[in-house]
Amino acid sequence: MMRKTALLLLISLVHYSFAQQSLKYESGEQLYERGMEMYRIGKYGLARINFSEYVRKQSDNTSTRVAEAAYLSNVCAQKLDNDDVVFLWEDYMRKYPYSNRLPYVKMNMGNYYKEAKKYKQAIRWYEKVRPASLDKESATEFYFSSGYVLFMMKEYDKALLKFNKIKGRDNKYKSSVKYYYAHIQYE
Repeated sequence: MMRKTALLLLISLVHYSFAQQSLKYESGEQLYERGMEMYRIGKYGLARINFSEYVRKQSDNTSTRVAEAAYLSNVCAQKLDNDDVVFLWEDYMRKYPYSNRLPYVKMNMGNYYKEAKKYKQAIRWYEKVRPASLDKESATEFYFSSGYVLFMMKEYDKALLKFNKIKGRDNKYKSSVKYYYAHIQYE
């Protein structure tokens, strides 16, 4: 009995010594890495908390990693449909004007307004995006989303220009592009 108690005590001490610390005591790198881990598995609420805490703890707000953490925190907020997304993106553009994520921020603003069915505002943001500054997958999403918004605004000629950029390519929008393209041709 004494051995079992001693073993249980030893196990609990070992477990206690490796227990997670609160965010308050974690280093910045641990916060960033945990945020990335949570982001990869789709736990956006937890990822946002870690990224936000990382940004708050950093004294050097000009580092690319801080800008990246702030960007990912805002992406999480948008994925969670938080009400303050527009403010967060505008604040990001003000705080990190040098960031290489600015084209993505503008695209995210367009996506936000597209989802809210505010197509005029969406197209204003999409017009600020240079597709050449996006990665291939994001550029494809940009062309589809901006084409869709133009389609919904009945600006068919402009929508065709966007859809033509990705028409015939193998991507997740392939069948939707065919549908909208055919609909425009029919009109």
